[in-house]
Amino acid sequence: MISQEIFHQKRKPIDRLTALQQVATFRRVLKKTLSIFLSQESLATYSRLLIYVRPHRKVLIIAIILSTLTGALSGSPVLFVEKVFNEIFGQHNRTLLYLVPALVVLVYLLKGVCFYWQTYLMEWVGQRIVFDIRNRLFSHIVWLPLGFFTRSPTGLLMSRISNDVSQLQLGLTKVMTELLEQLCTLIFLVVYLFTISWKLAFFSFVIVPITLAPVARFTKRLRRASRQSQERMADLNNTMFETFYGIQVIKAFNMEPRAVEKFTKFNSQYFRAILKAKRIDALSPALMEWIGAIGASIMVILGGEMVIQAKMDQGTLLAFITGLFMMYRPLKKLGSFNYFIQKAAAAGDRIFEILDQSTSVTDAPHALNVADFNREISFQNVGFCYGDTIVLRDINFSAHKGEVIALVGASGAGKTTLISLIPRFYDVTSGRITIDDTDLRDIILRSLRELIGIVSQETVLFNDTVANNIAYGRSDVPMEKIREAAKAAFADSFISKMPDGYATQIRERGANLSGGEKQRIAIARALVKNPPILILDEATSSLDTESEAEIQKALENLMRNRTTFVIAHRLSTIRNANKILVMKDGQIVEHGTHDELITLGQEYKKLYDLQFRFQNSDVEYDVSPAGPSMAC
Repeated sequence: MISQEIFHQKRKPIDRLTALQQVATFRRVLKKTLSIFLSQESLATYSRLLIYVRPHRKVLIIAIILSTLTGALSGSPVLFVEKVFNEIFGQHNRTLLYLVPALVVLVYLLKGVCFYWQTYLMEWVGQRIVFDIRNRLFSHIVWLPLGFFTRSPTGLLMSRISNDVSQLQLGLTKVMTELLEQLCTLIFLVVYLFTISWKLAFFSFVIVPITLAPVARFTKRLRRASRQSQERMADLNNTMFETFYGIQVIKAFNMEPRAVEKFTKFNSQYFRAILKAKRIDALSPALMEWIGAIGASIMVILGGEMVIQAKMDQGTLLAFITGLFMMYRPLKKLGSFNYFIQKAAAAGDRIFEILDQSTSVTDAPHALNVADFNREISFQNVGFCYGDTIVLRDINFSAHKGEVIALVGASGAGKTTLISLIPRFYDVTSGRITIDDTDLRDIILRSLRELIGIVSQETVLFNDTVANNIAYGRSDVPMEKIREAAKAAFADSFISKMPDGYATQIRERGANLSGGEKQRIAIARALVKNPPILILDEATSSLDTESEAEIQKALENLMRNRTTFVIAHRLSTIRNANKILVMKDGQIVEHGTHDELITLGQEYKKLYDLQFRFQNSDVEYDVSPAGPSMAC
C-alpha cells in the first residue's frame, strides 16, 4: 500500500497560471457542448421564451439554486470513495467506518429534499410559461384579421394550440427540470477530477468532444424530422376537422371510404416521420455510450500505469475512475434531451410563426369612440385586393341614415367583400370609407362594431343555452328583453316548446334546430344588440318558402329604422330598397331604384328577366356565373 504521505505529495496545488488555463479550457468545452445540443436556430427560439420566464424569475432562481445543490449532491458520493478505500479499508479507521455511511445517508436525504422542491418549482415555472404562451397564442389568433383565417385551415390552427404547445411544454419542463441538474452534476465531477489529477482530467476531456460528435451530426436531422412529424400531425388534425364538420356531405356522396383513405394517408406520413425522429434519437446516445466506454478504458490504462509507476495510489485512481464513470451518466442524459429540445424548438418555431403575424386591423393612436351616426356612410374611391388579385375597385356611393341599400350581382362580383369592409373585417387597400366624414380607421374598432349587426346565410350558434345565444356578448341583458327580441323575430313560439325553453342547450352548430329556427335566433340576437347599421348577407337564401316568409317578417321588424345593407335578398326587399347597386367584376356598374334600373334596361334588367321572371319568392338572384379575376 502506498503511504498517505506519498498520496498527499502527488496532490499538491497547481500554480495560478495553470488553474486559469484549465478554467478557460473548461469554459470553451462547456460552450462547445451547449452549442452542440442547441443549434443557433434552437438557441434563438429558446431565447425568445425568456420573455415568458421574466415574470416568474424569483421562483426560477430558487429552483436553480436547488438544482445546483441537487447536482452537486448527486456527484458528492465520489468524495467518499477515496476515504473508504484508503483510510477505512487500507488503514482500518473505525471512526470513518461509521462516519462515512452516516454522511452518505445525510447527503441522499438532502438530495431528495432538494430534488423534490427543484422538480416541483421547475415544473411550475415550465407549466406556467406554457400556460402564458397558450393564452397569448389563442388571444393573438382571435385578434388576427379575417384574411388570416381564410388562408389558415382550422385544423392547422387547432394543432398549433394543442399539439405544438404540448410539444413545447414537454421540451421546456424536461429541459428545466433535468438539464440544469445534469449540468451541475457534470460541473461538480469535472472540478473534482481536475483536483485529483489535472493531467488525466485534461486528457479525458479531449475525448468529450468526440463523444458529443454524434449529437452534433444528428441535431439538424432530428430538428428537421421533428418539424416534419408536427406538420403531419397538423394535417391529421385538419383532416379530422374537415371530416367531422362535413360528415353529412360525406355520407350523402358515399365518400366514407375516401375519407378513411385520406386519413390513413396522413396517419401513415405521421407514422413514418415520428419513427424517423425516434430512430435518429435512439442512435445518438448509443454511440455516445460506446465512445464513452472507449474513453474510460483508455483512462483505466493510463491511470493503471501511473499506479504501477507509483505516481498515484490505488484509492485515488479508483476515485478518479468512479468520478469519470459518474460523469458519463449526465452526458448520456444530456444526449437524450436532444430529442425533446429539438421537438420543442420545432414547435416553438411554428408557434412564433403565428405570433409574428401582424394584426393589421388595429386602432389608430388617435382613434375616436363613436356611439352613433347621424348622416351617412360613404365609400370614396374604395379599392381592395386579396394578395395580388383585385376584388374591388373604384367603389363610390353613399348610404344615408335609414336607407336600405341592396347589392346584387354574380357570385364573385365582390358583394360580400364590400360589406365586410364596413365592420373592418378587412381594411381598404385604397380610398376610404367614412361615417359622418370620419374615416373608419380613425374610429375605435370596438365602438365601430357596436354600431353594426350582421345576419348571414350561415348562422353561427354556440354550444350554450338559447338565451345566451340570443344575448351573445351582453351578459347583463334581462330575460324580458331576450323574450321581447325573440317575439319580434318570431322565435318565441318554437323556443317555448323546447324541453327547457330558453334554458335549452343548443348542440354543436345548432344541430337540434332547423335552418329557419337558427336564422330566427340570429335575428333575435341582432335585435338585442339593437345596432343602427344592419348587414344581411343572403339571410334567407337557403330556406324553404314557408320558413322564408316567416323570416321575412322577422327581418322587416329588424330593418325598421336602421341603415341596412342587403345582399341577394328576395325580390320584395330588392324592389323596396332605396338604392340598388349592381356589381360586376369588382365594380359598381349600375345604381338606382328597381324601377329606374328596369327602365334603364341594361345589366340589372337582363338579370331580372333571367332570375326574377318566375314567382317572386321562389328564385334567388345570386346564381349567375362568377366573373373573371384580375391582377392587382
